[in-house]
Amino acid sequence: MKEAATIDEFIDYAYNISKKMEEFANQNNADEKLVKLLTSASDPESRFKARILIQMMDIVDRVKKVGYYLHEPVKMEGLLQQKLDGSVRINNIPIPEGTIIEYKVNGEWEMGRISVNSQTKMARITAVNDFGTAKIERIEQLPVRIRQISSK
Repeated sequence: MKEAATIDEFIDYAYNISKKMEEFANQNNADEKLVKLLTSASDPESRFKARILIQMMDIVDRVKKVGYYLHEPVKMEGLLQQKLDGSVRINNIPIPEGTIIEYKVNGEWEMGRISVNSQTKMARITAVNDFGTAKIERIEQLPVRIRQISSK
């Protein structure tokens, strides 16, 4: 395989490796075998290693999801709005709570998730993995783009 010359080529390369690993794991029942190994941990040392392995797998899974996300092309771009009915929209298209978005701050793209405050019903942008901590409280007219519309 040729060397990646751009960030997009590197993302494609990493995406393809992740897909191959996922296919291999699915074909070989790796998840089932791993669950058996983790649940069979019977002494403090093996339980410790099992806990650490589960944490590592969670990190790898999050990295894989972000890699898959970045591999997608931008599908929508515009200004974020919240309507009186509480819906969040881009170019008058509803955007569900939980959707990962990219938003521009000081000329740079950042990543967050649409979250709605359950008490005020006002939308905000939170960290991708945290629905509670607001990164951006006022979303109105914020330049945004989306690679995939999804829910929590």
